[in-house]
Amino acid sequence: MAINNMEKIKMNEIKDLVLKSTVIPAVMGFNYDQLNDQLDILLDDYRNLVVTDDTLQGCKNAKKELVSLRTRLEEFRKEKKSEAEKPVKLFESQCKELSKKIILVEDTLGKSLDVYAEADRQKKRKYALDCIESAAIHNELRPEYKKRFTIKQTFTNVTTTLKSIREDIEQQAVYLKKVQDEYDKNISLIKETVSSENERIMIKLCEDDFISEFSDGKDIREVLRKIKRQAENILLQEQEMERRRIEEEKKCKEEEYLNHLAAAETAELDEGKIDIPEKTFSKSSCSIPHDDAAYPDENSFYADYGISRERPTSQFEVVLKVTATCNEFKRLKEFLDQNFFYEVVSQKKV
Repeated sequence: MAINNMEKIKMNEIKDLVLKSTVIPAVMGFNYDQLNDQLDILLDDYRNLVVTDDTLQGCKNAKKELVSLRTRLEEFRKEKKSEAEKPVKLFESQCKELSKKIILVEDTLGKSLDVYAEADRQKKRKYALDCIESAAIHNELRPEYKKRFTIKQTFTNVTTTLKSIREDIEQQAVYLKKVQDEYDKNISLIKETVSSENERIMIKLCEDDFISEFSDGKDIREVLRKIKRQAENILLQEQEMERRRIEEEKKCKEEEYLNHLAAAETAELDEGKIDIPEKTFSKSSCSIPHDDAAYPDENSFYADYGISRERPTSQFEVVLKVTATCNEFKRLKEFLDQNFFYEVVSQKKV
C-alpha cells in the first residue's frame, strides 16, 4: 500500500513539472531590396555579353567577378545564420542534458520491469505444466497422450490470467481423453477381429502386425478389411491343401487296395486252386474221345485234366493251343459253351 501511495505522489509530481521557455524569434534583416535592384541592373549587362575572339578575355574576367560576388553572398549567409543559431543550439544542448538524467532512471526501471515480466512468464508456464499433470492424472491419460498437451504462446502474455490457462488445459484434456478412448476401442476391435478370423484358419494371424499399422496412421476400416482379406486367402490355401491331401490319401488307399488284391490273387494261384499243367495235350494224354462217342461227364473231364472243380473267386485268362478233328472240336465247343466264356482267336487246317 505504501508503495502504491508513493507511486501516486511521484506521478503527480511528474505531472506538476512545467516546461517553460522564452522564445524571441530571430530577426534577420539586411539590405535585400537594394541588392536585388542592383543585381538586376548589373546582371543585365553580363547577360548580354557575347563571346568572340575580341571579347574572350573580357568574358572570362566577367565570370570571375560573378563567382566572387556569389561567394561573398554565401559567406555572408553562413556567418549570419551561425550567429542566429547560437541560442537554438544552446537550447538543444540543455534539453538533451536533462533527457539523459531521465534516461538513466528509465533504463533501470525498464530492466526491473523486464525481470518481473520474465518471472511472470515462467510462473504461468509452470502453472500450465502443473495443470497438465493434474489433468492427465484426472483423465487417466497415458504418457503418449500426455505429451500431446500444448503450452500455447498466449499463456505467457501479460493479459492472460491463470484461470484462462487452466480452462484451456482442461479442454485439451477432454479432447485427448476422447482420442485415447477411440484408439483403445479400435485396438480392441482389431484384436477381436483377428481372434474371430483365427478360429477358422490353421495358420494364425498376428494381431501385433495390424496394431502396428493402425498405430502408424492407417485407417481402421482399411486395417479390418486387410485382416479379413488375409484370413480369406489363408483359408482358401488351407482348403486347397486339404483337398490335395484327401486326394493323395485316397490315391494311396486305392494303390494299397489294388496291391492287396494282386497279392491275394498271387496267393490263390500259389495255393493251387487252379492248376494249369505245363504240357501239350494230345489224343493219347487226354480222355476226350476222338470219335463220335458220347461226351464224358464234367467231373471226369476236370479229373482227367487235373483241374480243380472248385471255381476260384478270381478269374484268369488262359491261352490253349488244341489240335483235334472236327468232331472233337464240336464236343469241345459244347463243353466250353456250357461252362466258360471264351473267344476263338484264330483257326487253321493242318
